[in-house]
Amino acid sequence: MLKRVFFIGGALFALWLGGVAWISLDRLWQSGEGRLSTQVLQEFYVNATRKLTHPLSPEEAQTIVLSLSQWDYHRPDVQDILAAAVLAERYRISFWDALIVHSAEVLGASLL
Repeated sequence: MLKRVFFIGGALFALWLGGVAWISLDRLWQSGEGRLSTQVLQEFYVNATRKLTHPLSPEEAQTIVLSLSQWDYHRPDVQDILAAAVLAERYRISFWDALIVHSAEVLGASLL
């Protein structure tokens, strides 16, 4: 069984679209093992309302975001931003990717 899986925005969006991977998302939903951040929820909302051939209405996307917020999620503050900046410099990754990594670490995720 997987433990504390942190979803990045693109992966969460792809899983939400359905297919075989949906089973994994459903299993994580039932077990409560999924982890997110507000950054991931924001990315999901933008993708769902703007990047689909037939985008969701804002209301539909808001309902899904509200449902996803039932998982543990990280709300980055100034200290988290500074920590992500250090990670970005150290590992030469984008700041946004570093903030995702930091959020996953804060939530104790064992899989990103």
